[in-house]
Amino acid sequence: MTANIGLKRLELKKMYGIWRSKGFEHPTPSELRLTRRDCVVTFARKNWQCKDPDGNIIAVSETLRGVLNKVH
Repeated sequence: MTANIGLKRLELKKMYGIWRSKGFEHPTPSELRLTRRDCVVTFARKNWQCKDPDGNIIAVSETLRGVLNKVH
């Protein structure tokens, strides 16, 4: 499980330019979470999920890039 989280942190670092250009902020290095005023991207249940402020799922993908491509 820790290896999987380590790989997801590495994925988060590699995609820095993409999520930063889309207006996301990374609050703390210990969390697998990106925030923006209209949505939040988190890693849960082996997938990256993008949720709106009401908690509705906007996009789901196994990769962070897949979720970021679906979010404008």
